[in-house]
Amino acid sequence: MIIGIGCDLTVISRFKKNKDSLAKKILSANELLEYNSYPGKRQFEFLAGRFAAR
Repeated sequence: MIIGIGCDLTVISRFKKNKDSLAKKILSANELLEYNSYPGKRQFEFLAGRFAAR
């Protein structure tokens, strides 16, 4: 049952420090493989999006 709908926002620049250690903490094994396949800036966007979704 969905009681309400929300919108979570994150500031992508906050993920630039310690991005790899944070990725290991919040991503599953499959998500971590996908994260590592992305180049540069796209990694920050992917990580911030997954963080906001959780």
